[in-house]
Amino acid sequence: MIRESAALLALLTHIHQCTAQGKVDASRAGGEKTIQFELANVHALPNHCRSAMSPMFDIQRDTEQDRVNSTEARARVVSDGPVARPFEEGLLPALTRVYGEVLRRQGRTTTPFVRWSEVTGRGHEFAWLGGIETREVLLHARGRLQVRRDSALFDTVQKMHATATLNPYEREVLYGYPYVIGRRDGETVRGPLLTISVRIEVEGDGFLVHATDDVVHFNALPFKAEGNLEGHEQKIARVIDATPAIPLDAKGLEGLAEALTREFRYVHRGDAALDGRLVAPPAEPRGAADQGLWLVDQAALFVAPKSSYFLASDLARIGATDGTVQTSVLAPLLGRPGAEAQVDLDDARVDSARQFFPFPSNRSQRRAAVLVDDATTRVIRVEGPPGTGKSLTIANLACHLAATGKTVLISSQKDKAMEVVDAKLRELGIPELPMTLLHRDGDSKKDLLRRLEGIKTERGQQEVGQAFQTVAERFGTEADAMVADARDYSQAVASEEALERAHRAVLASGGVRRWVRQARFWHTRWNVPRRAPRTTDTVADATSARREFLLDLAVEALQLGRELAVSSAHREERAVLRELAAVLRRDQTQYKNFSLFDRLKGNPDRAAMLLNLLPVWIMTPDDVARLFPCAPGLFDVVIVDEASQVDLPSMMPIAYRGKKLVVFGDSSQMQPQRFAFVNQAIVNQAWREYGMDILDEDRWLHPSEQSLLKLATVRAEEEVLLDEHFRSLPPIIRFSNERWYHSQLRIMTDEHHKKFGRPDQPIMELHHVANGAITNGSQENETEALAVVDYLAGLVTDPDYDGASIGVMCLFKEQVALVQDLVAERIPSDEWEDHELVVINPDGFQGDERDVILYSLSYDANIMPQAAISERMSDQPHRQGMLNVAFTRARDEVHVFHSAPIESFTFANGRPGALTDWLRHCAQVQATPRATLAGSRLGKVDSQFETDVATALRDCGLRVLHQYPACGFNVDLVAEREEDRVRVAVECDGERYHLDEHGLLKTEDIERQAILERAGWRVVRIPYRKWLNDPRAEVTRVITVLNDLTSADDTEDEDDGATEANGDRVATSDRTIALPVPPRAAVAQPTTGAKREWFSREQAALLEALKEGCSAEEDVYLRARDLLGSQRLTQKLRRRLHTASSDLARRKLAAIEDGEYSLLPAGRETAIETRAKATAPQRPRRTWRQLRFEDVER
Repeated sequence: MIRESAALLALLTHIHQCTAQGKVDASRAGGEKTIQFELANVHALPNHCRSAMSPMFDIQRDTEQDRVNSTEARARVVSDGPVARPFEEGLLPALTRVYGEVLRRQGRTTTPFVRWSEVTGRGHEFAWLGGIETREVLLHARGRLQVRRDSALFDTVQKMHATATLNPYEREVLYGYPYVIGRRDGETVRGPLLTISVRIEVEGDGFLVHATDDVVHFNALPFKAEGNLEGHEQKIARVIDATPAIPLDAKGLEGLAEALTREFRYVHRGDAALDGRLVAPPAEPRGAADQGLWLVDQAALFVAPKSSYFLASDLARIGATDGTVQTSVLAPLLGRPGAEAQVDLDDARVDSARQFFPFPSNRSQRRAAVLVDDATTRVIRVEGPPGTGKSLTIANLACHLAATGKTVLISSQKDKAMEVVDAKLRELGIPELPMTLLHRDGDSKKDLLRRLEGIKTERGQQEVGQAFQTVAERFGTEADAMVADARDYSQAVASEEALERAHRAVLASGGVRRWVRQARFWHTRWNVPRRAPRTTDTVADATSARREFLLDLAVEALQLGRELAVSSAHREERAVLRELAAVLRRDQTQYKNFSLFDRLKGNPDRAAMLLNLLPVWIMTPDDVARLFPCAPGLFDVVIVDEASQVDLPSMMPIAYRGKKLVVFGDSSQMQPQRFAFVNQAIVNQAWREYGMDILDEDRWLHPSEQSLLKLATVRAEEEVLLDEHFRSLPPIIRFSNERWYHSQLRIMTDEHHKKFGRPDQPIMELHHVANGAITNGSQENETEALAVVDYLAGLVTDPDYDGASIGVMCLFKEQVALVQDLVAERIPSDEWEDHELVVINPDGFQGDERDVILYSLSYDANIMPQAAISERMSDQPHRQGMLNVAFTRARDEVHVFHSAPIESFTFANGRPGALTDWLRHCAQVQATPRATLAGSRLGKVDSQFETDVATALRDCGLRVLHQYPACGFNVDLVAEREEDRVRVAVECDGERYHLDEHGLLKTEDIERQAILERAGWRVVRIPYRKWLNDPRAEVTRVITVLNDLTSADDTEDEDDGATEANGDRVATSDRTIALPVPPRAAVAQPTTGAKREWFSREQAALLEALKEGCSAEEDVYLRARDLLGSQRLTQKLRRRLHTASSDLARRKLAAIEDGEYSLLPAGRETAIETRAKATAPQRPRRTWRQLRFEDVER
C-alpha cells in the first residue's frame, strides 16, 4: 500500500538525518536488523507510518510518552495534529441550515430548470423540440439528434454551440424530457423532469447532438418545500429512487409519473402519454390562480449555468454531527486556530527539507510544502498573484504528498484552474496520477477505467521496495550535495572578489607601492585555488545539473512509490479494483440508474481503499458532494485553487472531508458571485433566524459577504506569498504589479520573448472606434463589436499568429452575447478550437489566460450613462478585483477597442479610476517603440572587469547590453548576435556587491542563477581568475554557447519536413523522440525479428492505444490524446487522428470497422519509432529559447 511506501520513505529520511547526528544505533541481532531512534524521531513519523513500520523494523520507543516534548516542538501536540479551539455551541447546526437555505434559494433562481423565460431578439438559450421533431431519441433510443441546415432548430443550436464553446467555464448545454408546466405560488413554472448533459458537434454543414453521460438526473427545482423541509427532502429522495435508467421505456416512465403524482398532490399526469412521442410546444399558462403542475410530452435543449443538487444534503449531515468535526479541518475554520506559536521557518530549513517535487520550484513554493508537512499546521493560505505559479505549486504539492503516503483532493469552482493542474500531472505519465472528474460520469468512467487497467503489478513487493530505498538514498545524497555546492559557491565568489581587488590595486599604483601590491596580488592568486578549488562557473553548472537530476529522482521516487502501493495491496483492495473495473466495463443500461460513484458515496471503507491506490483526485465541490462519502478527514490534504471565487456554503462539505486545508488564491481578484442573484434580504433573514448574528458577530462566515480566501485570511495558521510572475510580458503586468501588488512581483518575462505578431507590433494597442454607439436601452455596441470581430478574423488567418490562443473580453454581459453571435456568424468554428477562442466577461475568465486578448469596452460617452462605466470601475473590492483580472489575462499582446475617447472613462466628477489609468498606460506603451522601452531600463557599467569582457565580446561582432534587467536582477551583460537575436546572459564573477552588511554572501545571489534559468535564460559565468589566465578562452566559451543554442534551433528547423498527401510529416534527420507516455510504455521495444517503421506522433499514439487494449473509436482517440499530452480532444486533433488511423489501415497495420479498431498481425509485430514532429513554416526565430512561459508559470 502507499502508506507503507510513504512510511519507508519517511523512515529512510529519518535514518539519514539521525545517522549524521549520531542518533541511530543499527546492529545485527539474531540475523535481523534493529534500528533504535530517539523518541522525537519516531513521533515525527505519522501514525500510519509508525504502524506500517512494525512488520519491517523493530522500532523501540517509550510507550508512556505519547506527545512530542515541548523543547523539540513549538507546543505540546498530539501526533495526529493540533486541536482547534472549540467553536460556539450551536454554531454548526445553525450555520449549516443557513448555508443549505442559501443553496436552495440559489437553485430556485436558475431559470432553465424551473421558470418560463421570455424570448428576446437574441434569445437562443432554450428550444422546444416538439413540433420540429416527432420523437424523443436521445433518452429512449440512446441515439443522436441531427440538426441539418434547413432545420428550424439550426440557428438556435448553432448559437448554443457557440455559447458552450466560447464560454465553457460557466455555461453548458443540457437536454430535458419530459416537461412539467403550470402555475404554482403565483409563478409560472416550466421545468424538465429528467436532464442529461449533451455535446453539440459540427457534422458537415449541420450539427450532431449527443449525450455525454449515461445517467439521467431528476430535476427537483420545480417542486418547492411546503414548510416541512425534512419531509420534502424525503419525498424528493423517493422520487429519485423511482428515476428510470436509459434507454427509457414506458414502464420506467410510468413508475416515475406515479411516484411524482403520489408524493406531490399538485402534480397531475394530464394528457401525457410518456411513450417518446413529442407534441407541439405548449402555451405559457396565464392567470393569477394556481393551476398546479402537469406533465407534457415535450423535450428541449437549453443552456444553463453549471450547478449541483447534492451540497445541501451534505450540509444537513454535517449539521447533525457531534464531535467528528474536530477530526476535520473544518474545526479550525469555524473555531479559530489553537494557541501554537508560528512556525520558525527560515531559508535554511526550507532549503534543507526533502521534497519530492518533479517540476521546477522556487523557495516560496517549497516553503508551502514544508508548512503542509508541519504537524501543527492545519490551514495554510498561499497568496498567488496572477501568473506566479499557483497551478505548478499545486502539482508539486500533490506529487510530494502522494510520494509521502498522503491522499489529496484538489478542488475549485473554476474548471480551468483544475484543468491546468490535471494537464501538468499527466505529463508525468503515471497511471495513478491524477484521477480527474471534470466531466459527466460517461467521460469520467472511461478515464477511470483506463487508469485502473494501467495499474499493473510487474514486479514483486521486495524488488520494488529495494529500488525505492535506493532512490531515497540517492535523493538524500544529492540534496546534501546541493548544500555543499552553495558553500563552495560562496567560497569561490569570495576568492574571485579578493583576486580582482588585488589586481585592481596593482594596476592603480606605481613605484615601490606597485611592487608591494604586485607581490600581494601574486600571493592572492597563488592561494585562490587552495582556498576555493572550484570556480564559480563549475559550481554553478554542477548545481544546475544536480537540480535537474533531483527533479528526475523525484519522478522516479513517485513512480516507485505508486508501484510499491500496488504491489503491496492486500487481496481485498485488489478485489475492489477488479470489481470497480468490471462495473465500469459493463453496460450501465441494464442496471438501476445510479451513478457508479453512488456506490462509493454509500461505502466509506471502499472509498478509502480506492484512495489508497488513486491518491490524487481533482474535481469541483459539486462533484465531491455527489460522488464521495460525507466523512470527516476522508482526505489527508484538501487543496483549493482560485479560493477568492469559492463561496463558503459550497466549500464547507469539502473542508469537512479534509484533515488539512491549503487555500490558494489572490485577495486582489474577484470575490464569489454565486449568490449575487439571491435576495439578500432573504439571506440576512435566515442569518438572523438561526441566531448567526449572535454566534458570528463579525460575520466572517456570512455566505454572501465572504469567500474561502477571505475566511482563510483570519483563520489560516501560516501564509505563503508566491512572487515570481511568469505569464505576461513586462508592459502588460507592470500596471497591476504597481497598482495592486505594490511592486512585490518579480517579473520573470522579457520583451525579447514576444512570440506572436510583427517584430514592430506594439505589445499593447488602442483601437478607437469613432462612430461606435450603444443601442438604446441596452449595453450592446454593435459597431464596436463588428470592429472587434473584423480584427479577430484577421488575426486567426494571419501566419504571424499561428498557434496563438485568443480571447475576447467584454465589460458588459450583453456585449458578450453580441460578440458571441457575430463570431458564430463570421468565423469558422474550426478556428475557434485552433486558437482556443473564448468570448467572455472578466467574471468567467479568472484562472484562465490567452496569448492575445481583445477588449471591447462598449462605453460611448453619449447614450450610455456615465454611471454605467463608473460602476464598472468603482472602488468596491469586487470591481477592483474584476479589473485586475481583466488586465492580467494576456501573455503576449493586448488590443483595446473603445468608442469613447480614453479621457471620458472617468467617474461623474471627472476623477480618474483604475480603468482610466490603465488606458493611459496602454497609450504610453503603444507610443514607445519596443527597442526604446527595453533600452530605457538598462543600467550603468558595474566594474572594469565587466567593461573588459564587454569590449572583448563587441570585438567579436556581438551586441552587448550592460546591467540588463531580468527577474528583478540586473544581469551583468547580455551578449546577442544581431542577425538572429540569439542571446545569452553573462555574469562576471569578480569584485561585485555580493556581500551584505555583515560581510556575508547574500543568500539571493546564490539563487540568482536558478531564478534566471527558470525564466529561460542560459547563463555563462566568467570567473575573474579564468579571465586573467586566458581571456580569449572565456570569450570563445560565450560564442560556443551561442553557437550551441543556434544549432539547437537549426536542428528543430531541420526536423520540419514536407507534408505528404496523407498529412504526415517526413523528418529529415535521424533524431528520434519519445512520446510523452508513461515511462514503462513510452516506446514499444522491438521484438525478435520485428519490423522497424517510422510513424508520425499521431500514428504512434494510436498504435500504442491499440496495444493497450482500446478498441472503440472514442476510447482510442481519448487515449491517443493523453499519450500526445493534450488536454482536450479538439476537432483539429480529431481530424489528425482520423487521418493517421486511415493511414494505419492503408498500411494494413490496423483494421477499422463500424467504429471499432483492432490491430492486425503486422501492427502487433511492429516496433514503434517516432520522428520529431514538424511544424508549420515559421517566421524567423527571434530568440535562442522562445519559451511558452505557462509551462513554468502553471
